[in-house]
Amino acid sequence: MFVRAFVVMNLVHSILIATLMSTHLIMWRVLKPCDAVLPGLACFAFRFPNNFCSIMDTLLHCGVIVERSLATFRTKSYRSYGQRSGVLLLVVLSVLGFLASSFAQRNFPMGVSSIYCSGAPNETIADMTIVNLSLAVFEVLVFAYTTLLYFINVRRLKEQKYDDLQRKSQMTENCEAFQLLLPLFVFHLMFSISHSIATFLLATFRKIITDDSNFRAFVASLYIIPFYTFVSPLIVQRIIIKGATRRKEKLKTILKKPDNQDEVYFGMYMEQWK
Repeated sequence: MFVRAFVVMNLVHSILIATLMSTHLIMWRVLKPCDAVLPGLACFAFRFPNNFCSIMDTLLHCGVIVERSLATFRTKSYRSYGQRSGVLLLVVLSVLGFLASSFAQRNFPMGVSSIYCSGAPNETIADMTIVNLSLAVFEVLVFAYTTLLYFINVRRLKEQKYDDLQRKSQMTENCEAFQLLLPLFVFHLMFSISHSIATFLLATFRKIITDDSNFRAFVASLYIIPFYTFVSPLIVQRIIIKGATRRKEKLKTILKKPDNQDEVYFGMYMEQWK
C-alpha cells in the first residue's frame, strides 16, 4: 500500500510540475514579458501540493518501516492487521504531511505575482529550510532503524529464534523485503540530505548573490525534485520486477518434481526447519 502511495505521490508531483512548466512556457511565448506572470494564489495552488508530495515521500518511508516493525515484533498477529489499519496509518501520515507543508508555506506571498512559481519565494525560504532539515534528520533516523530491523531479522534466522514455520516464513519475508527496498531507501536518503544541505546554504548564497533575478534563477536551479520523481519510480519498478522474479523462482522450486515421490511430504518440512 505504501509503495503504491509513494508512486502515486511522485506521479502527482510530476504532473503538477509539467502543468506548471507548460503554463509558464505558453505565457512566455504568447504574452509580453511584463504580462507573463501568475498571481500569487495560482503559484500557491501549484507549490503547496508539490511541497506536500515531497514531504510525503519521507513519511511514506516511515509507513513502510512501521509495517515492517509489526512484521518483525508482532509476527503471529501481523497477518491479522487488515487493510483498514494501513489506511488509518496512511491518513495519519497525510495529516502530518499537510501540517508540515502548511508550516513551510505559511508566509507565502499570496498578493505577489510571479514570473516563475517553481522556486521557493524569499518569504518561505526560512520555514522551508527548517522543514527540509527536519526531514533530513528524520530520514537518517528512519534509515538507521531500517538497518537495525534488517539485522534483527537476519540474526533471528541464523540463530533459529522461531517456534513455528509461520514465524520463520515471516522473518524470511522481512529480510527479502528489506533487501528489495534498500536501493530506494539509499537513494532517498542521499537525495534528502543533498537537498536539505542545498536549502540550508541558500541563506549564505543570498548574501553573495545580491541581484533578486539572479538569486531567483539560482534557487530555481536547485529545485532538483523532478529528477527524484523521475528516478524513484524506476527504482520501484525494478523492485517490483525483482520481487516477482524471486516469487517465480520459489514457485518453480516448489513445483519441481523430486526423484523420490515418497519423500515429498517430509522433505518439505525438513527444508522449512533448517
